[in-house]
Amino acid sequence: MLWLLTIADVTSSYHVYYNVDQGTAGMGGIPREPYPPLEVDVTVYGIAPLNETQGERACILPGCFPWTSGAFPELQCTDGHVTSITNGGVPQAANLSLHLNLIREQLPRWIPNSSWSGNAVIDFEAWTTVWAEMDNHVNGPCYQNYSRALVQQEEPSWDATKVDAAAKERWNAAAITFFVETLRTCVSIRPAARWGFYGLPSRGPDYGAGANRPPYSDYAAQQLPIFKMATALYPSIYLTENEPRGRSAQMIRNVLDEVQSLAARVEAATGRRPQVLPYVWEFYQKTETMLNDADLNTTLALPKILKADGVVVWGSLHMVSNATQAAYWRHMQEKTGPLVHAIVTAGGKL
Repeated sequence: MLWLLTIADVTSSYHVYYNVDQGTAGMGGIPREPYPPLEVDVTVYGIAPLNETQGERACILPGCFPWTSGAFPELQCTDGHVTSITNGGVPQAANLSLHLNLIREQLPRWIPNSSWSGNAVIDFEAWTTVWAEMDNHVNGPCYQNYSRALVQQEEPSWDATKVDAAAKERWNAAAITFFVETLRTCVSIRPAARWGFYGLPSRGPDYGAGANRPPYSDYAAQQLPIFKMATALYPSIYLTENEPRGRSAQMIRNVLDEVQSLAARVEAATGRRPQVLPYVWEFYQKTETMLNDADLNTTLALPKILKADGVVVWGSLHMVSNATQAAYWRHMQEKTGPLVHAIVTAGGKL
């Protein structure tokens, strides 16, 4: 289906930000400044350039240095067993001051320009702030078991039910605090930037079918203090291949309806509405197959209809073959670029 954009559908300002790693600079695939010119000048299509978005450990801004995003607690686990611990391993055992002090030290070098107003995206995916969501998270059970073990060490007489309840309560409180204070510190240092965590709120597995929407709505509500501190919301709406007809569009609607509701709640509480900027990609997830025309149109046009402020086009070309990279740039010139130009300037129909 091609989405029809009418005057009533069009937001006053809709931006498409380019954030694709070309795979040609930096160590380990990490983009580093000075960044080589793109094969195609995407700005001729109305796409915002690379230097308007910076996330993960990428360093694209002039004069910048990579950072570690502080010192988030992490566990390395093999077959469910902890093999290494960083900064306490779990948020309730971490040194928050160490984390925030590293941000204060590194952030001014990561974003040298104190008035920079681009997208500043914190991409931390080792764990999430909601205990129940960790059930299905990569290494989630390892984090949960470690959390239970910490409680059991403190309270050896408690039974499993009481230990689990305490571990859950401590995790949820400490994890939210970690994310909130991270954002508070970042915003205080570079207040003009649009700060947020990539992938929050979580879309959940099988979101397109709606089966998991109620619990994930509850999870997002628990994370409201994070969103109140953020100045932008960066959910993921990447598509998977061979979805039933209409499924991808429904997923995007589900996610963005949820995010717009959260943005409205933040505005009601703070008087400030965070921008809604979902992450999209021109390939189907975990493939070298580019989106077909209908899915590309849905990915780029539907968020505009749903009143998003724009989208961030992400990807890593070093993850695909040289032949696919060449095809990608042809696709940009023949498909993506002209479509973006039509969408961002649309006053009639596409």
